[in-house]
Amino acid sequence: MISHPYLQTELSREFSACWHAVVSACPVDVRDEVACVIQRHRHDISATFYAEMLELPRARPFLNHEVVNRRLRASMSQWLVDALSGSQSDEFLDPFIARQLQLGAIHARIRMPLDLLSRSTRVIMDALLERIAFDGPLPDARYHTYRYVNDVLHLCDELMTIAYVTESQRAVRVDEAYHLFAQRRQALLERERQRALLSEWTQDTLFSIGAPSRRGTVTSLSASDFGLWLHHKG
Repeated sequence: MISHPYLQTELSREFSACWHAVVSACPVDVRDEVACVIQRHRHDISATFYAEMLELPRARPFLNHEVVNRRLRASMSQWLVDALSGSQSDEFLDPFIARQLQLGAIHARIRMPLDLLSRSTRVIMDALLERIAFDGPLPDARYHTYRYVNDVLHLCDELMTIAYVTESQRAVRVDEAYHLFAQRRQALLERERQRALLSEWTQDTLFSIGAPSRRGTVTSLSASDFGLWLHHKG
């Protein structure tokens, strides 16, 4: 998740300003009607969304049927209600922004391809607009309705994408740190192993000097394990 306090503050301010602009641009009666449509059809929209995503071979590994039925559908239904509630209060926006950032970070941690996030937004929008077309505001209000829904969903998608990219970059840095640590540890182990081999060759050489019967039996340094390793590395 976005962990830098300054970045969180700037994101919150920017998103809040955009949110207020989007909500204020849509007439109150249209927002209220959209919220009513969502209340009536939130479960159907959620079911449609997961049914379509489960048909995508690349999305299937990230969607467990049991988890979808037990938890994700209910979460999606509530998210739809919250996202299109038309609320502009800080008490609503602050936790909603935090939730969007958390969702983006979670999708990054499970390594879901970023394009599937965009696909998800499009599937949700299609399902929403289909319900609104048959059970929403009158035709003369459709422009405000479609623009409102489109802008809200894209704002949410932007936040998730920012959190997704930030979390992915953090994960890459962590992986690089672990890789460097493993390389250093491996180098230390190899150094100790070669030091032991050199020490063993030195002892054998000294023993051969002190024992006439062993003269000529000790391997030369270049032919020893340490010498071969040094020659190979050189």
